[in-house]
Amino acid sequence: MIIPVHDIDAAATFYAALAGCTWGARVHRPPLLQVRERAIAAGAKPDTQRGEIGFRPWAERSFYVTDPYSAVELRFRLGFSPRSAR
Repeated sequence: MIIPVHDIDAAATFYAALAGCTWGARVHRPPLLQVRERAIAAGAKPDTQRGEIGFRPWAERSFYVTDPYSAVELRFRLGFSPRSAR
């Protein structure tokens, strides 16, 4: 995915903070709460209605924030939903 940004160095720092690693490192699946805390600490703005971690009607656990460098809305979600395991 390519997201145009006005400050590539600041955006790279932001995304590295979200992933909890430097660019080029393998990203593991950290707990969603840790990702949300890192996103906000790095400057992301939580969505007014979906910025908290929660279960969505389509059976995923997620939260939404806005990227401070491109104004793109980002969705972070868990890949496994207990509802889909039935």
